[in-house]
Amino acid sequence: MGIDSQYLLGNMGIGSQCLLRNMGIDSQYLLGNMGISSQCLLGNMGIDSHYLLGNMGIGSQCLLRNMGIDSQCLIGNMGIDSQCLFGNMGIGSQCLLGNMGIDSQCLIGNMGIDSQCLIGNMGIDSQCLIGNMGIDSQCLLGNMGIDSQCLLGNMGIDSQCLLGNMGIDSQCLIGNMGIDSQYLLGNMGIDSQCLIGNMGIDSHCLLGNMGIDSQYLLGNMRIDSQYLLGNMRIDSQCLLGNMGIGSQYLLGNMGIDSQCLLGNMGIDSQCLLGNMGIDSQCLLGNMRIDSQYLLGNMGIDSQCLLGNMGIDSQCLIGNMGIDSQYLLGNMGIDSQCLIGNMGIDSQCLIGNMGIDSQCLIGNMGIDSQYYLGTWGLTVSAYLGSWGLTVSA
Repeated sequence: MGIDSQYLLGNMGIGSQCLLRNMGIDSQYLLGNMGISSQCLLGNMGIDSHYLLGNMGIGSQCLLRNMGIDSQCLIGNMGIDSQCLFGNMGIGSQCLLGNMGIDSQCLIGNMGIDSQCLIGNMGIDSQCLIGNMGIDSQCLLGNMGIDSQCLLGNMGIDSQCLLGNMGIDSQCLIGNMGIDSQYLLGNMGIDSQCLIGNMGIDSHCLLGNMGIDSQYLLGNMRIDSQYLLGNMRIDSQCLLGNMGIGSQYLLGNMGIDSQCLLGNMGIDSQCLLGNMGIDSQCLLGNMRIDSQYLLGNMGIDSQCLLGNMGIDSQCLIGNMGIDSQYLLGNMGIDSQCLIGNMGIDSQCLIGNMGIDSQCLIGNMGIDSQYYLGTWGLTVSAYLGSWGLTVSA
């Protein structure tokens, strides 16, 4: 980002108040350093300004949502003139989840944290987000094989799983399609308190924390309030869920006409997370798509993101057990992995910072077949790469 402080996913090396990054915080840090007064990422709900993913209409320095920012915004800062990630499509450079080039202390990848880390803090004992593989419980993206309360990637979990836990009975996030209630991204048609996907919720829903009391969304589990991607209890200005926005919103801007991210349900094409029922080229949740889908498009043959489980290659979050080209959760891949596969030689997403090419979120400026973060790609790039020329 080039911001001096209070940046999420990308501004690595920040002093404080960073999401998906400032690991080593003692508590209440999820995708959003909750309880911060301003300039918080994903989730710092209850803030008066500078919100990420949800605080729409913020003045500046907001992530995933603070639409209308002039520059240096992350996921959601739609309509930004430059330097925006995940949503501010068509940005030239300096995007979130991608501002890589940091030498150390990066989010999605800062592995070696002892606890309460988000994406990438692999090797954590508990309460880790994306990448904390091998955790015993309460892990987010990547903690595959967890028994319960896992996020992105925990496939085969019995309940309370996020992204990827497909076929869960209840309380699942992205991908758990066909859940009866309290689901996030993908479970559309939930009765209440769901984020991405459950559109039409009355309030207090974020990414997965649906009506949960604790130990929900992206890693910050066990918090009773002030949850990112789940810190519900907010009546408005929520991330991934602040539906009812006019247009060009990321995660949650439901009801958009086209080219929306997480939650834009009912879009005709080129939708991200939640665009269920789309005809083609949708991300998270766009189930029933024929190919090149992100989160939720399960059963795709290739080039799928979050949830595309069982894909042969080029899958993002959840595609666990893939040989290569996977995003969030595909841990242990030799190359071309996204969030969690840290230490990959190339073509990695969030965390694999410093990759040479073909990286997702963060490795912006990749040549092809990348989504989240690799804005302006030529092919197979969806999430964030709006306006791609081929299979975006």
